Amino acid sequence: MAEQENIQTAGGVFPLLMQGKIEELLNLFTPDGSWIEPGPKGILPSAGEFRGPDGLKQLFGKMANEGTEPVGGFTPPAIVAQGDKVAMFGHRGAKVKATGKTWEDDWVLLFTFEGSKIKSIQAYNDTAARVAAFSKA
Repeated sequence: MAEQENIQTAGGVFPLLMQGKIEELLNLFTPDGSWIEPGPKGILPSAGEFRGPDGLKQLFGKMANEGTEPVGGFTPPAIVAQGDKVAMFGHRGAKVKATGKTWEDDWVLLFTFEGSKIKSIQAYNDTAARVAAFSKA
């Protein structure tokens, strides 16, 4: 039963993020919850490890102000669960406003739960296309 609850919680992350409901989003995490995004920090605004409410707020602010607009659609994620892990698989595309360049990638988010709360989210994706789109050269 916990796996289904974890799937529902993981599935609620993007709607809350897109609606800007940051406090509700933070309530899904443990007090020391983290989100790790791959890539070079100097180029990708949301790259790095963000821990605890302050770190997560920083990440959500960076995501909201990343300077991108969706292109090519956002594929509703497929979600699978086993024990305290939930894996979410999807596809996205965006245009970087500052450079006019676009990128698309497939991604996986691996959620780890502690009880009914998100302990961590680890993002996996090929950052090469994003780096090229954010690079001004």
